[in-house]
Amino acid sequence: MQKENIGCYKKSMSCREVVTRHLRIFVSDGVINERKEIRRSRSPRRTGEFRDDSALCYNAFTLIELLVVVLIIGILAAVALPQYEKSVWKSRASNMQTYVRSVATAQRAYVLANGEQQPAELDELAVGLDGFTTGTKLGGNTTALTAYNDLFEIRVGPSGVVAYFISGKYKGCGLGLNTATNEWRCQEWYAYYKGEAGGFCQKIMKAGELLGDANNVRWYAM
Repeated sequence: MQKENIGCYKKSMSCREVVTRHLRIFVSDGVINERKEIRRSRSPRRTGEFRDDSALCYNAFTLIELLVVVLIIGILAAVALPQYEKSVWKSRASNMQTYVRSVATAQRAYVLANGEQQPAELDELAVGLDGFTTGTKLGGNTTALTAYNDLFEIRVGPSGVVAYFISGKYKGCGLGLNTATNEWRCQEWYAYYKGEAGGFCQKIMKAGELLGDANNVRWYAM
């Protein structure tokens, strides 16, 4: 193809040569400058006067990247959730232990004042049990005085005070305090608790060895 000298269609206009494949196109400097102004002054969107092709470029995640993110979140959740659950039950057990200690202290004071180891009613003990309802949620043959709230049940008997969770994963698990010896023990009443032996006492409460197993109850040293 022969090259031809093609000038601007108006000699009065300054021109710039643009080569597009086999064609040479002369574009007015004024048109080029106008396009640059539009690019600077307008957002990268299509307009009636000029379309900026950079608006067609998008930053997006691929499917593989999204799957990797979901997988990482799943792994973190699988690791963190059991630890969080343990912390929650540990906190609930700590609350239970506080009540057991308070009731046991009130029981000792009652014995010193009256010479009897067990009162006829829980109201006779000088301890606040606000939010508790007299009675039992777990049942069973007992001569203990019982009261419960939304989380656990307290039982006061001649040998001491014990409390059990009345719902949830560790229903039937609890803590006891012997008022005579001042010894704590962790208990799993497996008529209600269906988990593995030591699942609450040894794994959550970090109790010691198994001390006994009788009447559907396992108890551990604390």
